[in-house]
Amino acid sequence: MGFVEPTMFAWVTDSGGRRRKQPVRGTHWKARYRGEDGRARSRSFTTKAEAQDFLSRTSADIQRGDYIDPIERRRHFSDWAPTWWATTVKLRPTTRRGYWQLLQNHVLPYFGARAMGNIDYLDVEKFIALKISEGLSPKKVRDAVSVVSLVMKCARTNARKDNPAAGHQIRVPKRKLRPGDVPDMADIERLVVHVRDP
Repeated sequence: MGFVEPTMFAWVTDSGGRRRKQPVRGTHWKARYRGEDGRARSRSFTTKAEAQDFLSRTSADIQRGDYIDPIERRRHFSDWAPTWWATTVKLRPTTRRGYWQLLQNHVLPYFGARAMGNIDYLDVEKFIALKISEGLSPKKVRDAVSVVSLVMKCARTNARKDNPAAGHQIRVPKRKLRPGDVPDMADIERLVVHVRDP
């Protein structure tokens, strides 16, 4: 699935006449492999053992379908938001407008410059706490976290396998009915008369 090679070496010829790379003292080691998309990638390590360990783990992840592209992990949240936004055309215009406002006014200012691979559950909890302390209603905060979650779902193919915006509890208080919110029989009778005799 890949190989490990020294970054600094000298060519030597063995007794059979074959040339090979002889590591130079103090060299780093490069693990070379191909990602799921077939593109060649590499990563450098201080020791050969670290490079081989990384290559073994990466090869196993690729075979299991759990591989996460390190380049995609480093892409910013703001790079993934347009990908998600393009999928929202199927939503009702009012829902879409609400999502857009939450994305622009709350989500991107907080998460936009963050690498997708560096956002965790606690970061989302801090976002929730900040927005509530700023006076945003619990329902709006819950909807903003839904936007974060939806963007994260788009990144699950390449940048991460989990969704740190899932599973957060944001209690939205239910509005209590007051006297006058529910019509009484007299109100209903007046409505029926009004409908029958306009």
